[in-house]
Amino acid sequence: MSGHTTSASNSSTTSRDANIRALLDGIDDYTPYLPLWIPSSYYTTRLKPLLDYRGPGNAYSLSEVPTVAHWGSGTLAPFLTFRGRPLNIVVIGVLQSITATVDQSTEVTYAQFRLELLRDRDQTSYAALLRRARNVNEPIPAFFETVRIDKQSLKLFSRVHNARQSFATNTDSPRLPLSDLAVGDLVAVECYVVREDCSGNATPTWLRFRCRFITTKLSVLAQQSDPIPST
Repeated sequence: MSGHTTSASNSSTTSRDANIRALLDGIDDYTPYLPLWIPSSYYTTRLKPLLDYRGPGNAYSLSEVPTVAHWGSGTLAPFLTFRGRPLNIVVIGVLQSITATVDQSTEVTYAQFRLELLRDRDQTSYAALLRRARNVNEPIPAFFETVRIDKQSLKLFSRVHNARQSFATNTDSPRLPLSDLAVGDLVAVECYVVREDCSGNATPTWLRFRCRFITTKLSVLAQQSDPIPST
């Protein structure tokens, strides 16, 4: 009797291990980690095209940044460029936090957004872009970080774009009040990669610089408070 029990147990273990291997075989750097409230059908129809985006207006998703993108020259020297223009990078993620600050002396306002990226591939691309820095060693944040800067204004931007029905870069779209934005919402952030000279000179030498992402547009794709129907 004990022999039969051992045989059945071994068979069950083998079957379980095979199922685990089958699941793991389908996981790679492009596998998305989605919040439970987002149905898989939404990923296929809306999210995947955005995560692999190559669109008009020099716009590319994190995973599709052209390898030949390079730092500009002249007035474009601070920007990562492609085809002679600043590269517009589209970043998709789950909003983790918003931090707003105002510099009273310069009348410059800052709004920092932190996003949880959806794929390992996107996190790898994010780290690679930050590592374009020169002679500056800074840790790579666990979350994607980008900042919106409004100069000569003591007022933070107060509206975001509503892209729950459709999304397009470099176009105007219906707006939502910033107060409608909530932690946990799925958003698309359009931003530039810029380098900041760390030489301490009045004129940049670009011998030492750090990189960061500057927000140009934030769009709401989906919200927990408005569940997406499964199809």
